Amino acid sequence: MKKIIPNLFFLFLTAPILSPFVGGVTIYLSSIILFFDVSFLLWAINKFSRDTIIITLALSFLTALSCLNVVVFVKILMLLSSVVYMFYCYEKEYFYLYRWAVVNVIVAVAQFVLIFIDPAVAYLIGPTNIANVIWGPFAGPTFTNFYAISILPRVSGLSREGGFFASLLGVVFFVIINDPKVNKKKKKIYLSFIIIGIIISISKTTTILLIVPVILLLKKYINIIEGYVVAILYAIVLIFFFNYILLHTSFFYDELNISLIQRFSGYALTPYAGISDYIRGTNITSLMLNSRTGLEAIVAELKDESLIDFCGLPALYLGYGIITFAFFLLFTKFLKLRGAGLAIIIILTTNVVPITNDGFVVISWFFGCFISYNYSKKAISDTHQLTI
Repeated sequence: MKKIIPNLFFLFLTAPILSPFVGGVTIYLSSIILFFDVSFLLWAINKFSRDTIIITLALSFLTALSCLNVVVFVKILMLLSSVVYMFYCYEKEYFYLYRWAVVNVIVAVAQFVLIFIDPAVAYLIGPTNIANVIWGPFAGPTFTNFYAISILPRVSGLSREGGFFASLLGVVFFVIINDPKVNKKKKKIYLSFIIIGIIISISKTTTILLIVPVILLLKKYINIIEGYVVAILYAIVLIFFFNYILLHTSFFYDELNISLIQRFSGYALTPYAGISDYIRGTNITSLMLNSRTGLEAIVAELKDESLIDFCGLPALYLGYGIITFAFFLLFTKFLKLRGAGLAIIIILTTNVVPITNDGFVVISWFFGCFISYNYSKKAISDTHQLTI
């Protein structure tokens, strides 16, 4: 019985299409079902002091208040609860992340094979149809985009679309590599499945995952720098880089780059945001129209595809406002995230808002904390203790 809820948690965590979409918001079942695990609740009560819980609630409330958005309060609490639950499962040997990731890959392989045999059947087991069959009008937004970006079609398993699936497998890959509890034989099996899944779901934006090994290699030196300084420096570097791309190339004017434009336009447009944008928050299309000429076609395309929200760090300092971003940095300090750990989280959540509750985002935060707290060494000695 103790294994049922952890299994369901990791199932829903790795298969977001199984969660309903109500009132414009995805109700992530993984973030809800964990509260039915009595053993976890008792563990958490003993693990965290009253002061820690009060400060967490206060920071979550103030972050939401800073952008006048109650949904942010819920998102932060659900995100933290899910990450803590993953550490609970890791400590108690209920860590079923890898097996459910493999299940996802098996579904993806079936989709991939069926594309060549009978595309119509492939679409039947695609994310859009599965979500519609389960939830009907409450199915979440999905994209069954079985098209090729290289020589192979890309599939999405039980994720919303191929890019999210590749992001999920990418972060799971790094967790497995750094998990000392998994023996070599199992690790090879898991990694074989994960690599196959990445190959058949690879997207242009997942190339940023190649930065993670560099961070891990240099973490000793990156950790010398405070986490919030790493975040600010990262944003500054990308602002200069993508603003140069905006001014000297046609990249941000080409509709073929629409997905990348959504993900990186926040950095490119940062210098053109006004004081009111930084205080009240804004979105991509509004800032584009108010700051640059010649981007009207891109704005129309972004609106048509509902890609108007910033991604990555700009989602915080431009989307919600600079005060919310300041509270985000304060929160990471409270969580004792070191430079390398926060850098990993920032890189792995480049494609989305860093405080969303999608499965790969939760796992990214878990991995960032795992690295920050040197959990791999603590797992070996079995004397580990979560320090948030």
